Amino acid sequence: MNADNAVTQTGDDTPARPPRPAQPPADYEFFYRSQYRTMMVIAMHANATSHEADELTADTLRQMYDTWPTLSDPFAWARRALINNLMDLRREQRRRLIRQGRWVADTYQRPAEPGCLDDPATRSELLAVLTDTQRRVVELLLADRTPEEIGLILGTTPATVRRNLSNIRRRLRPYARGRIAPPAAPAAGREEAR
Repeated sequence: MNADNAVTQTGDDTPARPPRPAQPPADYEFFYRSQYRTMMVIAMHANATSHEADELTADTLRQMYDTWPTLSDPFAWARRALINNLMDLRREQRRRLIRQGRWVADTYQRPAEPGCLDDPATRSELLAVLTDTQRRVVELLLADRTPEEIGLILGTTPATVRRNLSNIRRRLRPYARGRIAPPAAPAAGREEAR
């Protein structure tokens, strides 16, 4: 017996799925042919690649075929199902990346090498280039704080903290690349000349 035409009963509380007809209903076939491109465009506007949009549209229309007799507004159902399928795809991709990231973190250990911020003298020379707020952000970042935590401590938004970090990187980039020697830090207790 053909598996697609068989009535399936998965348990006592699950209703049986009616068998698929040999030929799709004429109105479903018309919908399929007229709306396939539109659904692909919707998926691509929702940031799917052309390949993903094609796969998502085909999967959505397969799901739609199973529920076709019960649909009152097929296009609205198809749009919603298409976006839900895209969100499911993105969640699965994110989970896969997280699993890969954990694997990489577990298997690859960065060799311990002293950084320029480990040396207090170099750190103070580099921090002298920054503004007071940027110095405070760096100190909190070195204390293993997240941008959200730093924002709470400084009374700013995480976006402002990230912008500060970007400005810090831009300001310190010439020193990191060795093009410019960091300026000498002012001596403690020394008064500035007037």
